Amino acid sequence: MSVLVVGERSDALIELLKARGVDAVSADSPLDEALASAEVVVLAVEHGGPPPDIAWEVLAAGRILVAPRAEPSQGLQPGVDHLSGRSDRELADLAAMAAAFPTALEAVAAMGRLAAHSRSIATTAAQ
Repeated sequence: MSVLVVGERSDALIELLKARGVDAVSADSPLDEALASAEVVVLAVEHGGPPPDIAWEVLAAGRILVAPRAEPSQGLQPGVDHLSGRSDRELADLAAMAAAFPTALEAVAAMGRLAAHSRSIATTAAQ
């Protein structure tokens, strides 16, 4: 399973993932090619802030998103449409689990895709 780490703190999370036996790579925007080959995407951004726009791109692509807890959540629902952790170690644990057992998270990925689609419709309607 391919794990992609995106964000300004990618190096720290890649180290934690490697310690858990997970091969991970990092990428910068645009993510088209990297996202196409990834099945799990970890957002290496500050904990507690709102999710970056890239989160919606990951969800729309049907990938399993692992992200820090966000405030405000902007409509994301931890455990429903993505996996959410309170620390880098927890993010690494969740990504390692997702990489090892992707079929167990098919419903989460499907809900993420639905959430991204709903947000897209709402954004278009607001314009």
